[in-house]
Amino acid sequence: PPSPPPPPPPPRPVLNTLSGFRRVGNWILAGIKDNLSDGAVLEAAPDGALRFVVVINKPTELREYTLPATGEPALAAVYPLTNFVDTEGVALLRGRAVVLSEERSGALVEVTLPAVSSGGGVIDRAGASKVHQTGYGDPSGGVEGVTYSPEEDAFYFLKEKAPSLVLRMDRQPPNAKRTLATVTSVGDVAGISHVPGAGPGTDGDRLLVISDKSKQVLLMRPDGTLVGPPLALSVPSKSKPEGISILPLDAGPVCFLTFSEPAILQKYCGPE
Repeated sequence: PPSPPPPPPPPRPVLNTLSGFRRVGNWILAGIKDNLSDGAVLEAAPDGALRFVVVINKPTELREYTLPATGEPALAAVYPLTNFVDTEGVALLRGRAVVLSEERSGALVEVTLPAVSSGGGVIDRAGASKVHQTGYGDPSGGVEGVTYSPEEDAFYFLKEKAPSLVLRMDRQPPNAKRTLATVTSVGDVAGISHVPGAGPGTDGDRLLVISDKSKQVLLMRPDGTLVGPPLALSVPSKSKPEGISILPLDAGPVCFLTFSEPAILQKYCGPE
């Protein structure tokens, strides 16, 4: 007789607290002097190895790294960005397609990374597959982090300060957008990552929001409601946490990466 089908995967956990999360990794990303702005996990292997991309705003570029389950991050490729201005956020769309956020223009710009085998290559804004205008550009407090929810085909993004806002925008025209929350508990908001929940709908989805000034991570529902107390990050006093990216929730504890100026990569995980 045919073998029975494999059992369905266990439902993804709903993240309801950051209590018990602790730092499990701390590295300096070689080749970056300063201005590490954000990062996004591209792939996660069953053995725990990761591939991720980071964005820097001076010089304006993307850098792709690998991180083995045990060991140091290794640079895989560098992608100089031309005609981009003040790149502050990056998030994975699918495959090797990513979205970048520009603080000054307020735009969310979709581009595709060249094949990693190329070792790098220039990415020109003129070749972007899509450019979405948010209307929140500001040279000193505009759009910072961005994240993407594939189930909703929507972006969540941040206005940094004065006021600090968490916003949502449909990826498809007419790009309807709405403000989810005005954040007053921390001095600013810098990076955001979408955490998919269990089952249909977005009730179990969560947002991780990182703050530079307070050096904390906030946990939110998709409607902007805060969930539980914030997590204080274990970073040097002079560093600036700027970005955050959830790891795939396939198995094991919930983990995320944080990206801090000048060039600090950290990994945090919750209880087993």
